[in-house]
Amino acid sequence: MAPLKKLFKHKFNLSTSTPNYVIYNSLFPYINDLFANQIKSQSSILTALFNTPILSPIALHKITYTLKELWLPSFPLSVIPYYNTLVRPTYLTRAIRLMNSYNINVLPNFDLVTLQGRYPIRQYIRDLDAKALKSMSKKRILYMDQLVSLSGYHLLTWDEVKIVNKNNYKGPKPKWFSHIEDNYTLSHHRRLVTPLQDIIVHNYNVIRPKVSQSSRDNNGKTIEQDNTYDTSITFYQHYIPTQLNTPHISNASRTPNSSHHAIYPCLGCHIREPNYRLGYKYTCLGSIKTSSCNIIKATPYNNNWIKNFDARHLPKSALLLNKPLHLIRLTSYNDYLNIFSSAPTLRNNNTNTTISFSDTSTSFSSSSSFQFDFSFISKCLLISPFYIDQFKNSLITFDSYRSFNFFTDGSLSHIGTPECRYGFGWIQVAPNTPRLQFQGCSCFSPSSTRAEIFSILMVLLSIPSYLREGEAHDGVVENDIADNLAKAGTLGNDPILINPRFLSTQLATIVWNGMAPIVSNVRKFCNTPTAAAEFTRLMNSSAYAPITNSITANLIDWDLTSKWIKHNPLDSPTCRKLAAIQAYKVKSATFQLPTLDKRQLFYPALYPKLTLLCPTCGQEPDSNDHIGQCVHSVNALFHILQKHYTTLIDALNSLPSDALIDNNFIHHITSHNFFPPPESTPATFITDVHRLLIHNFFPKPLTTLISQIIPRHTHIRNKIMLDLFSAIQQDIHDDIWNTHARNLHDFEKSVLNINKKDKKSYRSTFRSSKKKRSALTHKRPHGVAFPLNRNSYDVPNLASSSR
Repeated sequence: MAPLKKLFKHKFNLSTSTPNYVIYNSLFPYINDLFANQIKSQSSILTALFNTPILSPIALHKITYTLKELWLPSFPLSVIPYYNTLVRPTYLTRAIRLMNSYNINVLPNFDLVTLQGRYPIRQYIRDLDAKALKSMSKKRILYMDQLVSLSGYHLLTWDEVKIVNKNNYKGPKPKWFSHIEDNYTLSHHRRLVTPLQDIIVHNYNVIRPKVSQSSRDNNGKTIEQDNTYDTSITFYQHYIPTQLNTPHISNASRTPNSSHHAIYPCLGCHIREPNYRLGYKYTCLGSIKTSSCNIIKATPYNNNWIKNFDARHLPKSALLLNKPLHLIRLTSYNDYLNIFSSAPTLRNNNTNTTISFSDTSTSFSSSSSFQFDFSFISKCLLISPFYIDQFKNSLITFDSYRSFNFFTDGSLSHIGTPECRYGFGWIQVAPNTPRLQFQGCSCFSPSSTRAEIFSILMVLLSIPSYLREGEAHDGVVENDIADNLAKAGTLGNDPILINPRFLSTQLATIVWNGMAPIVSNVRKFCNTPTAAAEFTRLMNSSAYAPITNSITANLIDWDLTSKWIKHNPLDSPTCRKLAAIQAYKVKSATFQLPTLDKRQLFYPALYPKLTLLCPTCGQEPDSNDHIGQCVHSVNALFHILQKHYTTLIDALNSLPSDALIDNNFIHHITSHNFFPPPESTPATFITDVHRLLIHNFFPKPLTTLISQIIPRHTHIRNKIMLDLFSAIQQDIHDDIWNTHARNLHDFEKSVLNINKKDKKSYRSTFRSSKKKRSALTHKRPHGVAFPLNRNSYDVPNLASSSR
């Protein structure tokens, strides 16, 4: 790639030290970055890997191995925080790391979570190295829960960790565990600096399981599970829990975390299962329908815990629970929520339910068929509860009807702006059917086609069956209502998104910035983040420090600036003159014009290591930024704007009247204050907005001015702006930069004794040995290093040479 970059820089007469973000930036004439091409290539490969059924086993293996390599219980949104600890990352890990650097994420569509913990150790301890992760992997320590007490406040000793994890790890105590003891505990009591929080109970909007009062808290030891049919029946020996009290603090109030419980076999009660074939072996045996069972760790009956607790009344078959009973219940409840929260069910428990609408009122009784399963809506869409309620009401209302006639429409607004979004809506107009309507919005991958598709999708999710969609006709009242609903939907704040994990045929989804799936061609989509990254590097570079305020104030029209820099004023598509024109624009826009500070940097052996003032004004050090601040440049720019104020008026007078907003366009020009009024002076009128013209940037106030005068005809407006800007830039090049270049040339020749031949032969002359280079440097005499200060409004006479 280096020869290509060198050739491209040579074409535009750029220095070899020009940063890559200039030649890779789409703002200028550019070449493709091979690194960006790798992003596009790898994204396409991963998309094919995750969406091809024949490659699913390979993809599944790679995703699982990457998760093991990162040593995390679930797949992270970004692997960048964990990547530095990997010694030999696999291909998938490296590809995902590459994509994450441009905010492109990979989201698996299947459940890939390792349970039995709440706090991953890699997220709790950030400074783990590769050796520590390898040791944890061998010992199967994935969560901080495996290293701390039940309350989550204290770190266990290494011997206690062996007991809790039921693994007698060989060898001495690991260094990573000593690191946790030294840096993550407060004192010899081993209290954690940041304790683990208690289990959070998530109160999802789901129907809790109905458990009769007589069968609550049925704890037991599993004897057998019957999985013959679709459901699982668990036979268990019934155990009764009881709270234990420490004798010396039996009267003190205890928190749930500090409580201790034991369980003992039930001697017989109402839940006994009489028909089990092995029921004669157990005093009380029950059966229950289960989807999953939790393991409860307990300590058998022994004299140690009998002495510590007042438990002499318990039989020897009693067991001491290793966790508080409330913690076991919360764990079971959270497991239930994780399983059933994605499939909420609406059931009618009232004897009479009435749902009112604008045009009709319908009554349903408990015997009707409106027991719906709304899991499909919550699985396929990512929406707010407000929209879920609307879908529920629509399904309930339309359940008794079989004839529908819908008018749908979509709307797209604020195209090309960050506020761009699309709305959609529908209205049901069939007679003898409730007249309902719906509106919504979305914001990712906006297009008019997607808006229309979303409107139809919302209809399909709102009715049981038997759809007939209405054709759009201008002038039809219902069609106009649908159009207004779609336009009103664009004003919404809660977008409706497709859940990427709903697509079961693909193993993973490529997601942009963790927010929405990339539905377009991934390879083409990658052009946007790679170009944005290069543009961000350019904006954050030190060369753009002089115009930082103009960038943050959004005073530059980057789209028109890019078009101007790439504009070809010649008839030939490529020639030496065109390369010279575009080279000047690029160097001007990147602050790389050959001023004295740049020449001191590129030719250190020719130019003295002194502060060289501007050869035109002789007041400030010469630099690209100073050209815009120079008194001569300010005066010249002021006269150029006065001249082209007349040019703009003449161009607008030549246009037909229907192209202009009105005939009083002169008032609009003067009100924007971009062109100088007759009574103004250069020092008071020229601002940072006007100085942008000197560096070939298109000021946004000028764009706003012409867009307001010519609001409708885009091609006429673009031609007027291009012609005006070309004329202004031509005068700036002749009156400002050429004047500065002539003065600079005279100063170098008469004062510094440097000519074109010296710079041309610089490399061959000063690439010799240090001794010869030193001799050549001392042989060159220099005259006065600074121009004499003269009148600020006149070009000063250059200092004479000492020759």
